[in-house]
Amino acid sequence: MQDKMEKCNADCIQMVMDNNEITQDVPVTLLNKRQIQETAEPSLPDPEVKIQLPETLKNVISNMKSVSDDVLLSATSSGDMSVQVSAELVTIKTYFKELKGFESTEDATSGIETGRCRMNIRKLSQVLNSKIVNLSNYIVGCIVESHAFVVYVELGQNMGHATFYLPVLTV
Repeated sequence: MQDKMEKCNADCIQMVMDNNEITQDVPVTLLNKRQIQETAEPSLPDPEVKIQLPETLKNVISNMKSVSDDVLLSATSSGDMSVQVSAELVTIKTYFKELKGFESTEDATSGIETGRCRMNIRKLSQVLNSKIVNLSNYIVGCIVESHAFVVYVELGQNMGHATFYLPVLTV
């Protein structure tokens, strides 16, 4: 198999795979030093809670989008999680039990850690419905209170991982 990359113009690189007869123009944008710093991963404190997200979370969030613009997610390191949306006349809360929680060595001595964060439900839904999340076998949610909700997606077959950072709203 011969793969080659050719410069097709100033804005893209053309990738050609001879055996499969695939040609694709891939857009390329060069960043200056300031832009690189702006796109760097944020430095965050260690998360309060790390928990494996349930497969059904995507459907639950999808149904809750019609009720509110934001969602409150609460979790414990022992594997309990809840998601809640509130409107003027109704509050809906869904509980998940016996999820895999991850405890750091510090957590083992201090007991069960809890965390909660409020975020934009549409942004969370976009992440959960992305193709990369649908292809993964393993999704971990990390609550970094007052900072972010981090979704860590482990891709199968040693293909790597993806990390999504969702800003939190005030609780």
